[in-house]
Amino acid sequence: MMEEAYVEPGIQINSGPFNGMWSEEAKEAIIKFAEEQGIGKRKVYYKLRDWCISRQRYWGAPIPMIYCPNCGIVPVPEEQLPVLLPEDVDFLPTGPSPLARHHSFPYVKCPYCGSDARRETDTMDTFVDSSWYFLRFTSPREDKAPFDKEAVEYWMPVDQYVGGIEHAVLHLLYSRFFTKFLYDLGLVSFTEPFLRLFTQGMITLGGSAMSKSRGNVVTPEEICEKYGADTARVYTLFIGPPELDAEWSERGVEGVFRFLSRVYRLFEENLNQFDPDWRGKIDQLGDREKRRLTHSTIKKVTQDIERFHFNTAIASLMEFSSALYGWTQEDNKDERWRVTFSEGLEMLIHLLSPFAPFVCEEMWERLGKGRSIYFESWPKWEEELLQTERIVLPIQVNGKVRGTVEVSAEASEEEIKEEVLKLERVRKYLEGKQLKRFIVVPKRLISIVVE
Repeated sequence: MMEEAYVEPGIQINSGPFNGMWSEEAKEAIIKFAEEQGIGKRKVYYKLRDWCISRQRYWGAPIPMIYCPNCGIVPVPEEQLPVLLPEDVDFLPTGPSPLARHHSFPYVKCPYCGSDARRETDTMDTFVDSSWYFLRFTSPREDKAPFDKEAVEYWMPVDQYVGGIEHAVLHLLYSRFFTKFLYDLGLVSFTEPFLRLFTQGMITLGGSAMSKSRGNVVTPEEICEKYGADTARVYTLFIGPPELDAEWSERGVEGVFRFLSRVYRLFEENLNQFDPDWRGKIDQLGDREKRRLTHSTIKKVTQDIERFHFNTAIASLMEFSSALYGWTQEDNKDERWRVTFSEGLEMLIHLLSPFAPFVCEEMWERLGKGRSIYFESWPKWEEELLQTERIVLPIQVNGKVRGTVEVSAEASEEEIKEEVLKLERVRKYLEGKQLKRFIVVPKRLISIVVE
């Protein structure tokens, strides 16, 4: 009895052989079915339009063409390439572009008949360069070709591309177009330049994106001079999810500065408690409950970094540093305590180091380490330490028990839902039906309502 199409991800209904499949899974299955039956095929469409690449400005690659009264429009001969921009130009906004007004740049001889001719004074849109710059980066000193094919084969395609949302159409589409063109020429062996894309949000101040024209820019130099570069780095990453816009806050900067200062005080005040040989003693002497927190923090920060959730990674480090402070308030600082604390302190410094490199490098050296922290392998968590109590929950579908699921006693509602919907014995009761409600009664039962 739906009044309109349901367009969110969900389970297929009224879809013949695709009933009960998750929508994303079903898309692939439907395409495969269409191809096997000969009634359709997979195709990607691009809305690429004609692109006017010429610009009436100085910045940009010169267009290597010459206008001759006798020969017409002719290319600059290869032996005369590249055409270099003159450096003695006048940038005053008087109308024509700086190159068109230059005293010598436009005036040349025709390379074919020797007549007085005029050089093209438009330059190419800078997108022309950024559409293939990643290939040049692989071999910047190559002087016989645009790029070295062996270097490109080694480095490309880009594993992870990070850029602004404003480039998600033009720059990225042009880059893909150039790559496919070069692939057709046999110059590269891949059709996509970037394997993954992450688009970050913008920093705003007073509700508007920071801009010199608006006068609402906070420069890194201002922050570094007052609070240090580590504070600037950590606050920028802590301000919010990186894919969303975020409002700059002076109070937030001060809060991060206090956090880093607190970490350094924790280190300073307890350096005499650090046991450099803790690794050889931790298995026998380590406090299991405290170590569980250390290793859950390693896991959380590691996974958050991999998912670009830098703000929650830093939040976890703030919580962990507070816990370590709590440990220092305990009265019984025996060897068991020292070994456990030493692991926690070293892991805090190591996990914080990508965000606050300067202070962490100093603390690392003062721990007596023989080389830079950035030559060390990233910490690994021990899964066995993270094991918690597991419970079995009954699963009701429209009031009737249809199965059970075993989950961690500390699992979130989202994690429980994910586990339940994987179960074949549950999915068959959802086939052809619409999931209306998914209710978790903590540590008691799961109730699913479908229609």
